[in-house]
Amino acid sequence: MNICAASIPFEGEGISFDSEGNLWMVTHDKAAVTGIRYTTLGWTIKRYNSPIAGNQSVRVKLETYCPDKVDPNNPEYLYGYFVIHKERIFQSINSAYPEWAQELYTNGGTVYLDGIMTVTQNGVKQGSMSEGGALSGEVYTTYSGIAGARNWRDKEGLKSHFDKSVYFPANPGMIEAPVEGDANMEIVTVTSGINAGNLSSVNRLWITSDEFEVSRAIPSSECVSIGGSLQKYYYQATYEHHYGTKAVPVTASVTYTLTWNDGRTHREQVTVTKSVEVPREYSYWKIRMINLCYLKNAEVRNGALPDGNVRLENLYYPNVTVQKNTDSMTLPETVVAVDGGVVAGGTTRPAIPDSDILPLIDNKTGKIIVKNDVFSVDGEIWMNGAACEEKTPEPVTLSDERKQSVQKNDIQIPGATANQIYESVGTAEYASYFSGGIVNNAMVPDINPVAVHTPVVCVGMSTDDIGFNQQIIPTKYKSLILGRTFTVSVGTAGTHLDEKGYGTREYRKYVKARQVKFPFPVVSDGRQIAADSWITILSESAEFLLPVSVPEGDYNISYRSIAINAENNVAEQKYANTDKNNYIATGSVRVTVIGRLYDFCVTNVIDYPRWERVFWKEGKTARTDTVYFSGTNDLNGIRQREPDSLYLVPLIRGSHPYDSSIHAPGLGYRMEFSIKTIGSMWHAEDSVELVPTYYYMERDGSSLRQVNLYRKDDLQEFYLPVSLKAEDRTITAEGMQTWRGSYQIPADVYIVNAGVDLADYVAQKKGRIRQKDPVFLRDGYLIVYFSIQSIKEGNPHLDYENRQNVNNGYCDMWKTEGYQTVRVDSEGHVFSFQEGMVFVFDQKKNMHTDYTSVGTH
Repeated sequence: MNICAASIPFEGEGISFDSEGNLWMVTHDKAAVTGIRYTTLGWTIKRYNSPIAGNQSVRVKLETYCPDKVDPNNPEYLYGYFVIHKERIFQSINSAYPEWAQELYTNGGTVYLDGIMTVTQNGVKQGSMSEGGALSGEVYTTYSGIAGARNWRDKEGLKSHFDKSVYFPANPGMIEAPVEGDANMEIVTVTSGINAGNLSSVNRLWITSDEFEVSRAIPSSECVSIGGSLQKYYYQATYEHHYGTKAVPVTASVTYTLTWNDGRTHREQVTVTKSVEVPREYSYWKIRMINLCYLKNAEVRNGALPDGNVRLENLYYPNVTVQKNTDSMTLPETVVAVDGGVVAGGTTRPAIPDSDILPLIDNKTGKIIVKNDVFSVDGEIWMNGAACEEKTPEPVTLSDERKQSVQKNDIQIPGATANQIYESVGTAEYASYFSGGIVNNAMVPDINPVAVHTPVVCVGMSTDDIGFNQQIIPTKYKSLILGRTFTVSVGTAGTHLDEKGYGTREYRKYVKARQVKFPFPVVSDGRQIAADSWITILSESAEFLLPVSVPEGDYNISYRSIAINAENNVAEQKYANTDKNNYIATGSVRVTVIGRLYDFCVTNVIDYPRWERVFWKEGKTARTDTVYFSGTNDLNGIRQREPDSLYLVPLIRGSHPYDSSIHAPGLGYRMEFSIKTIGSMWHAEDSVELVPTYYYMERDGSSLRQVNLYRKDDLQEFYLPVSLKAEDRTITAEGMQTWRGSYQIPADVYIVNAGVDLADYVAQKKGRIRQKDPVFLRDGYLIVYFSIQSIKEGNPHLDYENRQNVNNGYCDMWKTEGYQTVRVDSEGHVFSFQEGMVFVFDQKKNMHTDYTSVGTH
């Protein structure tokens, strides 16, 4: 039952034309607002039963005729009512194919319908169709398209929307009949000044970037914009110019005044009706056919763009008015009354004249009112339909440009795009306004190329570990210390091309990988990496451990920055890839691998039995683990023990762990010590040299001063350097050595202030001197300071204190290891030592006071 409108030409669900040419469609679907459904937007009307391509066809949009109605027999279902009005159908067909329209509307016939469909998802249509037939979004015009759009349960049911044969009834009244008496009619075809043949002269597209000069250099991964100025539309129109002279039949009431005098004056008015044809000129314009094409899409093809091309879609849609008037010519009023004038009869009543009355009524008859059809685009009137007397204005033809600015931003050049110049090709796509399809792919000339040049800069950097460099003559390169970590990074800021957007700046974003290669093995996260391996730095910097086994010496660390578009291209350039054929920037840093001199320890005191159990287990069967350290820290300055630890050099009263009353080792007793090196100290001629300087201090820790030592037997000054040779060396691991030595000063020595000339003193005393003379220091402490240096391959190498360089930031190992310059003995005396003072000998408790010679006779 048709419950919406009696004009729908069928009952229930279906599609059909009515007798006037309106197309009706009624749907019957289950009510739903969620889920996924297909929806018909309109229909393609085809002349022949064949695919749209190559066929004569137009697109027409469905309109909702009235609200949905509930099916009274099944309330879960709704009837939907849609219509395409006859005027829209006629205009679409007649504008695109006037010959088909003439035949179809004169004779009727079968047409073929294909649905124009979209997907409705949760009540939202995913595509749309404009009034003029333009499509946007997700729209399908073929069965295969909509069938594959989703996983429909009943794909077969979709076939009913395609290749439908529907009878179209004849309606010759839609085709305008010639005006009677219209003897003169000329066909005039006009073409807009900008048309399909010369679009290339006005259409322009360009590829730009705010940051870069695209045609000279732009990195991959950057975004460009496509902009342009394109002709909005063009057209060809065929008009009918109707003109001529029309005989307008006019019925005139003519009133004559008759006069005569037959002796008496007579005056009589007589009105008669006469018919006459009054000639009237006319001129007006009708639309026979308009083929208007409008800018639909544009496309730019360039190898630097994503997938090689970018489309700019739905750029413009014209506001077109085409109106065919049915009252092109309106005749003037055809009944008039005129005064025929006085007819004098003399003495008898005159007869009514039979003369031509046209001169009497011509000025009483109006002109023909004429109207053109209407044609306008975007408010500009090309054919004016206003009513005019006698003659309408001629149609105006678009003669110049009507440009549409187009723009698409944020188009990213794929990061992998290779460095080269990519040429551009562009088209502007024009669609037929009335049939809806693309009818012209107009080439757009002179689009600028895209010159891809992805810049990378490589600035290799390494930390300079001078705070742990003990070299006597410091390297001029970066210091890398064996056994320590160091940090490298690859800087990506620098100067590149002298082009817009390049120059001096940070280029990190264009780097796919930053890598470093060492000519020696390194350790990262506990894993050793072989020499000459490229290592990718994943963060801003990377830390590595320098194995102690690496030979000391000068090396080059290599760095490289690999561009994001390098792919398999391995061409390199130093510092920056200013040549676009190169994809890798390289750099290097000269470094010096430096060893270490550290961990001076006292390992034994041959002052038995007082110190024996400190260093030996009971029974003297094995050594204890006890050593006395150079300071509170390890060789990297990390705290290992407290400042008041007993186990620090030099040994003083209170250093004994079992008896705090035991004094410092006595003069004359031997001290055993060790010292360690890291590096290439394995040669036969390598050594560690310890050069002493002697000091004296009172027992309460006061009056520290430098002294000289003299033998008692000959009063000759002496000092006792130590040279640790290969035989004193133990290689504990590859690149690590321990050197062992001992030091002993005879108990029988004179200790004299360094400023005293003992020879002069002896001369003053005439050679008569005694132990108790005030020039000789006694009863206090003799202190030994060592200047410690390593000798590598015969050359001075490392210095423990490094006094000559420490003020420039270089390493003083005594400071690094936390040498304690202030110590307190078990009696509360405060001692102030200088770094490098490693032995304290108690002069009062010397070897001679411990042992007495006993004679036998």
